[in-house]
Amino acid sequence: MPNYLLDTDVLSQLTRERPHPQVIRRIFTIPFSRQFSSTISIGEMFYGAYRSARPDYHLKRIRDIILPHFHLLAFDLAASERYGRVRANAERTGHPLAISDMLIAAIALAHNLVVVTGNRQHFLPIPGLEMEDWFS
Repeated sequence: MPNYLLDTDVLSQLTRERPHPQVIRRIFTIPFSRQFSSTISIGEMFYGAYRSARPDYHLKRIRDIILPHFHLLAFDLAASERYGRVRANAERTGHPLAISDMLIAAIALAHNLVVVTGNRQHFLPIPGLEMEDWFS
């Protein structure tokens, strides 16, 4: 069984009042020891919380629901090298990608993780990156 890196759109389902049922089902059928997220996705979640009309509510949900239950991977030296390769390839092939998506992909590649996202198109141009969509 593979290990997974949950993208921001997947993690955010855990903080919603009405989360996507398929995503929740998958999260609870896979051992938490095999589920990871990145400090990049957590940063995106904090950004969303601070931009919202109810930042305190969203910050509390991130701190109470997400942070205690997921192994967080930081952008380290191995991910830095992968990022350089991913970004150079994206520029060479004319596939512009968001910096945050390249950082998340680099962490997944450095740690041999499958990215779980509902935004597969954000990651499609990245060679060697495995993905799953738990929304469908």
